[in-house]
Amino acid sequence: GFDSKLFIYIGVLCSIFSVVAGWRMAIINRERSPIYIRWPAPFYFLWLFKEMFLSALAVSSKVWFTKSKISPALGWVKSTQSSPEAKAAYGNSITLTPGTVCTDIIDNDIQVHALMESSLNDLKRGTMDRKVSNNIC
Repeated sequence: GFDSKLFIYIGVLCSIFSVVAGWRMAIINRERSPIYIRWPAPFYFLWLFKEMFLSALAVSSKVWFTKSKISPALGWVKSTQSSPEAKAAYGNSITLTPGTVCTDIIDNDIQVHALMESSLNDLKRGTMDRKVSNNIC
């Protein structure tokens, strides 16, 4: 049968392996952290959680409860982040939001596949981009 404890043990072992590998590669040391997170980050994470919840409701209702068809879209969104870590945080935030997936990052442009064109247009307005820039890295 299915044993959830196995997945927990594997997760712990993978975490330990990642820390040891990072230590050996000199990515992790006692003097600095590889990622600098600013103090308002918890507020961003709360905002992101709210956006994830609202997006999940929108996608679920679009798929399950309406007769209208989805309108998938693929497009590019501008990014104002300067560091690779901040660009990754922005791309991951896009992917964590249901109905959108970051598929590529080239310079300051992020390619996004969206289940609904309105989601892509929301990203183009730049709210999430500004919040990442102001609150994360």
